[in-house]
Amino acid sequence: MTLHLDSLYISGFRGIPKLEIPRLGRVTLLAGKNGVGKTTVLDAVRMYAGRSRYGVMAAILRRHGELRRVTDLDGTERQDPNWPALFYGRDQWLESGIRIGPYDACRQMAAHADWIDIARTKPRSFSQLPRHQILALDVAYGDRRWVVPIGHPLPDFPGRRFQSSEYEPPHEIGCESLGPGLPDALTLARFWDDVVIRNEQSLAVDALNLILDAPAEGIAVVGDALQRGSDRGRRVIVQIAGEK
Repeated sequence: MTLHLDSLYISGFRGIPKLEIPRLGRVTLLAGKNGVGKTTVLDAVRMYAGRSRYGVMAAILRRHGELRRVTDLDGTERQDPNWPALFYGRDQWLESGIRIGPYDACRQMAAHADWIDIARTKPRSFSQLPRHQILALDVAYGDRRWVVPIGHPLPDFPGRRFQSSEYEPPHEIGCESLGPGLPDALTLARFWDDVVIRNEQSLAVDALNLILDAPAEGIAVVGDALQRGSDRGRRVIVQIAGEK
């Protein structure tokens, strides 16, 4: 199996000024004391796999509690991701940049924050607006380049839905990040659906038995969704041998 990342280079991302891992295997163990940046490495991989999409970066910041209160021009207050926290040396984030990827520079993803002219990006729904600028990440990967708006000076500007065909990002690489901490019930239920579709329930039970003192006999997801199309309300149960 060919790995998307056979090596890893990170610079300018959160608490990592620069990190080089010459070789990654199908299993790579990162060891270190609390607070040295192990989770940050996983966050960087997630950002690389997600091609710096808004939702991926926002989820990383929200998981770490990196939020700030902002007020729109119409007086509406909201909690937004604290975007400078993505950059090493957040006080100079507009002068710094992020690079993540393998050792091969042509396969690395580079991102820096900049003010992007709306007229230059030509969003369809704002073609009649006068020239304005929005704060965005300018992202490059190989010969591809795209922008991800992360701030705006206009009220009700749909930055999260903004997309320009001229700056279409590459396809996202499938990536699941578990930890630190336990995955929530929604995530577990979604994973279990994939296990059932592939008829691999026995493999999941065998894997669980590697860590349980008493053997598991079966796993199931029970409960009804609270609303159509939602997995909320479902939970995972395990049948332990000898237990009712």
